[in-house]
Order: sequence, then structure tokens, then C-alpha cells
Amino acid sequence: MAETMRPPGLGPDFRGIWTGNACSSLADGIGFVALPLLAASLTEAPGPWPR
Repeated sequence: MAETMRPPGLGPDFRGIWTGNACSSLADGIGFVALPLLAASLTEAPGPWPR
């Protein structure tokens, strides 16, 4: 019976870098949504210039 050869995996270092990048991207997305909502809830001005 012939064994099939599998290529080596990317390893734990790659998984750590990938996980860190995924967490960073998630935090950026949360910040991009949360900060404008926080600013809108703290001010009454509809835009950057007060009326």
C-alpha cells in the first residue's frame, strides 16, 4: 500500500499570527462602529458643524 505524502502544515507560529491579526481586525471593526455611535449619543449636533 502506498502512503500518500501530505505537505507540512503552516505550524503554530502561523496560527498565532493569524489569530492576532483576526483579533486586531475585529477590534478595528468594533471601534469603527462604536466611536461614531458614542459621539452621536454624547452630542446633539447632526454633523461636524454646529447649527
